[in-house]
Amino acid sequence: MDRRCEANAAWNYLQDPTKFLRNLKLRLPYYALTFSNEELTRPLETLEERLLAARAKRRNLEIELANHRSWNAVIDHFERRHGLPERRFTQLRRTMADTEQIDRDQLANMGAIISDLDGAVARMKVEADRRSERYLQRAASHPLFVRLEAQARENSRRLIKLVSRAAPAAPSAEDSQAEKSDQFTFEDLMRLYREDLELRPDHWEG
Repeated sequence: MDRRCEANAAWNYLQDPTKFLRNLKLRLPYYALTFSNEELTRPLETLEERLLAARAKRRNLEIELANHRSWNAVIDHFERRHGLPERRFTQLRRTMADTEQIDRDQLANMGAIISDLDGAVARMKVEADRRSERYLQRAASHPLFVRLEAQARENSRRLIKLVSRAAPAAPSAEDSQAEKSDQFTFEDLMRLYREDLELRPDHWEG
């Protein structure tokens, strides 16, 4: 039987395990205070840099969410002013609602990540003897962590080799049928908007 790996996260990991694990530290609170062996050699600086990156990512997510929400008004415009059937936007509205929820969840995660990082940095800075920082730095050269990192690299190498011939599952018949439906896609919406903005700029004034 041909078993294909369908999870996008799994394929992203296989393409670049190091990058995938690094990105998790700015996606999920569980990973926010974790370190690679290299990062353990400079723990405070690592957390400070990660905190700056987290704040920047939160600002970008807030902008993206606001932009995403603005397209709902565009759909409303074409339904009410141009008389396009609401049913043709059903799937798009559902997809956009799902995307908005994902963005909201990511923002919530970023809030938790920033809080955890901010607290960890503050605690390390007030330690006069830099006890936590020195403890983590010693851990970087501990034989156990050195062995674990080497084992993780070897496991990643073997996993990539095992699945090198696999491929994401082909689109199902249901997916193919959906592509042929009369539902507007986001690309269709952008095209409608650009055309209307060019032909009827007064529609978008104010």
